[in-house]
Amino acid sequence: MLAVLLGAVAGAEVAGRVICGLAVVLPPLGAAMLNRSLFGGWHWWMAGMPVLAWNGSLLMGLVTFQIGAGLALLIAAFDHDVLRRRPRALRFVARAGATGLLLFVHPFAAAFLALLLGGLAVGRRLGGPGRALRRMPGLLVTGAACILPVVLYLALTPVPPMQDMPDESIRVPDRGGIAQRLSFAFGILVGAQTTYDINTEWLWLVPLWIAVVAAMLLGRGMRGHHGILLVAGGLALLGATMPAYVVGNAMSNWRVAALVGLTLVAGCRPAVPFPVRPGAGAAFAAALFAVGALRTAWVGAVWWPARADVVAVQRVIAQVPSGAIMLMAEHSPDLRGDPPSPRHRVFIGGWQLYWHLGTLAVTWRDAFVPTLFTGRGKQPLRPRFPWDALAVPDGWAFSLHLLALPPEVLRERLAADPYLAGARYLADWRNSFEFLLVLNADQPDREGPIPRIPGIELVADEGFAQLWRIVPSRRDRQGSAEPSQ
Repeated sequence: MLAVLLGAVAGAEVAGRVICGLAVVLPPLGAAMLNRSLFGGWHWWMAGMPVLAWNGSLLMGLVTFQIGAGLALLIAAFDHDVLRRRPRALRFVARAGATGLLLFVHPFAAAFLALLLGGLAVGRRLGGPGRALRRMPGLLVTGAACILPVVLYLALTPVPPMQDMPDESIRVPDRGGIAQRLSFAFGILVGAQTTYDINTEWLWLVPLWIAVVAAMLLGRGMRGHHGILLVAGGLALLGATMPAYVVGNAMSNWRVAALVGLTLVAGCRPAVPFPVRPGAGAAFAAALFAVGALRTAWVGAVWWPARADVVAVQRVIAQVPSGAIMLMAEHSPDLRGDPPSPRHRVFIGGWQLYWHLGTLAVTWRDAFVPTLFTGRGKQPLRPRFPWDALAVPDGWAFSLHLLALPPEVLRERLAADPYLAGARYLADWRNSFEFLLVLNADQPDREGPIPRIPGIELVADEGFAQLWRIVPSRRDRQGSAEPSQ
C-alpha cells in the first residue's frame, strides 16, 4: 500500500528507494526503541544495534519482512510504554488492530509481534509457578487479541493464502541442520568468500544469548527482560530446527535468525560491574558505532560492482519494445569455479541475487515477465489475461541449458522434475515469448558450454546481460545463433 501511494506521487524509482531505506532502518531502530522502553533512557548499548541492519534477510531482498520486523518491535515498545496503562478493552482492540495491520505487511511480522507481546506479558522476571499462574490470564487474552485478526482474515478472504503454490517441501529443500551450518560458517569465515553468511549469525547469537542468561543468573554485568529473552531463546531453537520453506515463504529459517538477533539485543542491557571514568559510556557507544560503520562499509564495498550489472540490464531492456513478452534465463554460477563467481551475485547456499533483475522490465518497458511475484493470497499483483497462463507465483531464472533441449525432452523434464515446477512457462517458450534476457552472461555456466540454440537472434550484449529476439518455431527460420560463453 505504501509502495502504491509513493509510486503514484513520486514514481516507482523513488518508491523503491524509500521502501529499501525503511527495510534497513526500521529493524535496528525498533530494537533500540524496545530496549529503551524496557530499561528506560538512552544507553551506549543502542549504538551497536545498526550492526543488525545488514542481516541475511535484508541482503536477500526480503524487504517487506524487514519492514514488518521493525514495525513489530516499534509496536511492542509503544505497547509497553503506553498501552499497558490503558483499559483492558482498549489494549485488546489496539493489539488486535496492530496484528491485523502487520498481517498485511508480512505474516512473519504478525507472528513476531504476537511473540513479543507474549514476552511482555510474561514480565521482567519469570518467578515461580505461582507467579506464572497469575499471569496466565493476561497471556491468554494477549494471544486471543493476536489470533482474532488471523481468524477473521481466513474466514473473510475470497482467496485462501498460497492456494496456488506447488509442493514447497519438494521444490525448496532445507539447506541442512545447525551442525552443518556452523561447520560451513567456519569455512566462510576463513575464506571470506561471500558478502555475508547468515550461518555466521549462529556463531555469535547463540553464545551471546547464553552469556546474557548466565550474566543475569549470576547477577553481574547484565540486565535483562526475562520474557523477551525467553522469546529470543525460543526463536533460536525454532530457527535451528525449522525447514527452509514455511507457509509460502522461502528461507524461513534465515528470517528467524534475523529475529533472534533483534530480540536478543532489545531484551538485555549490559551494566559494567566495576567503576568507570566519566565519558566511558560515550567511548563504548563510539566503539559499537564504529563496528556498525565498518560492517556497512564492507557490505557496500562488495555490493558496489553490482551497480554495473543493473546498468547492463537497463541498457538491454531499453531495446525491448513496450508491452513485449520477455523470458529470463541465466548462466548458472559455479560456486567452486576458478575464478569463483563474483561475490555480489551469489549469496550463501548458492542463491543468485540477480534472479529478479529482469522484472524491472515491468516498470521500465511495461513488459510481461512470468516470474514476477503474483501468488494469490500472498501478493496483491495479478497477471492479466492471456498472460496469466504463463505466470508463476514464485519463480526464478533457470539455466540456459534448458532452452537448448529439444522441445519434447524439455516438456518431459518439466513434468518429471519437481524443482522445475516453477518453470511451466518453458513448455512452449518459442511461441509464448518474444524476447530472451540472459543474466550472468559474462560468466561460464556450471553445466558447461551452452549448446547451439536455434531460432534466437542477438539484439544487445552488455556483458552481464544479453537480449535475444525469439523467432517462433512455426516461422521459417534462416540459420541459428549460439549464445556467447
